[in-house]
Amino acid sequence: MATVKQYAAWAEQRIAGVVQGEGLACGLVRVVQGPLVLTYTVRLLAPSPASLRKVLSVGPALAQALQVESVRISDTAAGVQIEVPSPVKHTPRAGELARHTKGLSVAVGLNSLRQPVTVDLSQHGALLWVGPSRRGKTESLKSTVYALLRANHWQRVQCLVLSQKRADWLSLAGAAGCVGLLSDPAECSQALSWAASAVLQGRAAAGRGCTPALLIVVDDLINLLERAPEIAGPLAEIASMGAGLAVHLLAGTQEAGSKRGTGGPAVEANVTCRIVYRSSSAVGAARAAGMGGAGIEQLTSAKGDALLIEHGEAQRIATGWADDRELLQLEQGQVMASPWRAWQPAKTAGNQLQPAKPAVAPLTVGAHVRERDTGDPVAVDPVEAVAASLFPIDKRAPTAQEREVIQALYSAGESLSALCRRVYGHKDGKSFAMVKEALENGSSEPESEQQSNELDLTTTEGLAALEALKASGAVKWRDASEILQ
Repeated sequence: MATVKQYAAWAEQRIAGVVQGEGLACGLVRVVQGPLVLTYTVRLLAPSPASLRKVLSVGPALAQALQVESVRISDTAAGVQIEVPSPVKHTPRAGELARHTKGLSVAVGLNSLRQPVTVDLSQHGALLWVGPSRRGKTESLKSTVYALLRANHWQRVQCLVLSQKRADWLSLAGAAGCVGLLSDPAECSQALSWAASAVLQGRAAAGRGCTPALLIVVDDLINLLERAPEIAGPLAEIASMGAGLAVHLLAGTQEAGSKRGTGGPAVEANVTCRIVYRSSSAVGAARAAGMGGAGIEQLTSAKGDALLIEHGEAQRIATGWADDRELLQLEQGQVMASPWRAWQPAKTAGNQLQPAKPAVAPLTVGAHVRERDTGDPVAVDPVEAVAASLFPIDKRAPTAQEREVIQALYSAGESLSALCRRVYGHKDGKSFAMVKEALENGSSEPESEQQSNELDLTTTEGLAALEALKASGAVKWRDASEILQ
């Protein structure tokens, strides 16, 4: 056919012939060209249970009439939707989906009517991509991670990628907020144990705000489970507790409904959202969807053609694909340390469980901690690493641990203005006062500075004393000028 419009008109005639041949009276409401399918919305003019069942069952006959791979028919509030594979396919790009992503509400694809479909990660501890190889799972995972990193500052959203196909993810390795890109099964197991124990349990015990959100991205889960079956425990823990503690599992696998494919029922029981591609059999489709009657077998084998199943409701979407050039445009340079390497699991002493303390605070960040040319790790300043994991905070008084870090940064030469911006994200009178109070409470300033802070600069005597201290060199002009700002 010369144009999509001509094909749509021809397909409409063929559909009308099959429907009328079955004795069904239907009216066409509209035709929409989506990313992968043409969607014909029709209404039964004399609806009845029998006529509805009949129109929902004519999919195979329509596929024969249109000479296409499959036709999916679904009952919606807007009418009966007949989805026919489009002769022209437009798989959505990661950048397009990123524009519809806000915070942790991420666009995972476009529906058959070209509308963005979003998933709120704060409501889901685990998202699952299920389907055979070469269906678009990895590209959709990359597109989702890209959208989240682009829509959020790296101090708000960070990711840890575990993949046996390391080459597929190399374009993300240098992005700000990427905790690591792992392929070795032993290190993957250690990193998942760290995420479940040091991060997840640490946040649960602390009972404070959960920042940054940590995305645990596991690509090709079925093969990783084959080589490291012990990861099933941490995966189940993250899936069950992660949603409330901002630790989210995003996993792609070729099989669901079995311990081999997902780690077991403890993981799948907490997967309330999944993206499912066409399976090789109806049984495999039902296991992948976690329910029957979703119509997965009516999808095509085109890359990105999938069903989003959220809380038992299914809708067809076209998942995105990520061009490596887009991923390389993410903010670069803030390469993460590898905190799981210094972390040791808890050890038992008699019958008492002694929690192990990580060498640095969980989820730490250092600036340029990996050599760009060689990829080898280099030393990370532990104070900078801990500070990056703690700050910025809400406008409140710092905790004891936060005060210690503030004092250490000040002792290392960071100005009060810089500390305000690091600790609270901005500088004003209240944040300046709370940073000063944190320094004074720790007595980390030299004695002469503590005395200068007690001067009343609104009096002639106070100003004269300050001038005398400045002349003697006992007070830093930097601090005095900031006090007067």
